[in-house]
Amino acid sequence: MITVRKQFSGPAFGFAERGTSRIERPLFFDIETTGLIASRSRIYLIGCARALPDTEAPDGYELLLFFAETPGEERQVILAFLETAAEADTLVHYNGERFDLRFLRERIEALGLAAEEHCADLLRAYSSLQSLDLYRFVKDRTAALGLPDGRLRSVERLLAVSRGDDTSGGELIPVYLEYVSRPSSAALDRLLHHNESDVIALVKLSVLPPCLDYLDGGFRQARLCGISEHPYRSLDGQPGRELFLDLSLSGLSLPAPLCVHRDGFFLRIEGDAGRLRVPVTEGELRYFHPDPENYYYLPAEDMAVHKSVSSFVDKTHRVRATKANCYTKKRGTFLPLPTLPAAAGTPPFSCVLPRFRSAYDSAPEYIEYHPENEKDMNDYLVHVLSCLASGNVRPSRASRRKTTPSA
Repeated sequence: MITVRKQFSGPAFGFAERGTSRIERPLFFDIETTGLIASRSRIYLIGCARALPDTEAPDGYELLLFFAETPGEERQVILAFLETAAEADTLVHYNGERFDLRFLRERIEALGLAAEEHCADLLRAYSSLQSLDLYRFVKDRTAALGLPDGRLRSVERLLAVSRGDDTSGGELIPVYLEYVSRPSSAALDRLLHHNESDVIALVKLSVLPPCLDYLDGGFRQARLCGISEHPYRSLDGQPGRELFLDLSLSGLSLPAPLCVHRDGFFLRIEGDAGRLRVPVTEGELRYFHPDPENYYYLPAEDMAVHKSVSSFVDKTHRVRATKANCYTKKRGTFLPLPTLPAAAGTPPFSCVLPRFRSAYDSAPEYIEYHPENEKDMNDYLVHVLSCLASGNVRPSRASRRKTTPSA
């Protein structure tokens, strides 16, 4: 068996307590196997990391890799991990409840370690460990975070965690099998580097729960600090504009950079400050009056007028207005206004500015851009952030159609 020890720097553990049990000695771990079914596969590598005492390095971690050079060394790898875990109080992993922990338990049983007297104390200590699965903080928020899925790699991109390895564990199985028959330093480095990257990523992702806690409600405390406008050209050469809304988290600070990109909105927060990029729509939109029974529609002018002034219009040039044609057109600069579901727990956008659409049943709604109105712009910022957090930015399916205003 090969044992690798390294030190690296990482963030402080994201939170000190979990429920009523205090977490003081977390052990981050990840396993590599020769397959997905424990009864037909083996564990060939277990990587783990633990925080070093502050006296050695305030932000330091020790990385431990236990590698089986042959299938027969799987027992040694598992025992080495159990000895390391005996010094911890919590196992931290990503989706380990569904795979790593279950696979490890089945391999311990298959190898008969539970029946060996000298393993009793190690297994007793192991069974008393708490389990903290970082995946469960993500699985119900993938839409809100704009993630394609809940895979570790996707979450790494969310928190701007970079790695030099893009290989999946499944792709490395033939590499390990080849190594067993023909050992090479190149193959060994590749296998170890992949697991090392996963474990270090776990440490960096331990800041995820505090970030998501803030995402779930803290945006209500965000404050607009500045607005800047930036012109650009689209891929087809068309000119456009976007807004950058600079924001402050009002004394709160995220422990890691957070990036959310959904449907034209892009948010990046680092520390206690951030920037929201907002798409700007310029052209003509329509304001739909809420009481069409009090209006007539004028087909020639393509607009609705109130009954109080319709007496000046020839009856042959007017028809009773409906919900679909009871509108007044307006040219200007507009900002998209996503809809926040009531279940999200945040009140609807309170701004009294008129809402515009391209058609009666289209989404999203828009408000006219008035940068001088600081309160409305601040309310708009908080509303968009809350919608990003809830995942409700995209228009509903029933009204998902082209909403670009006419030029």
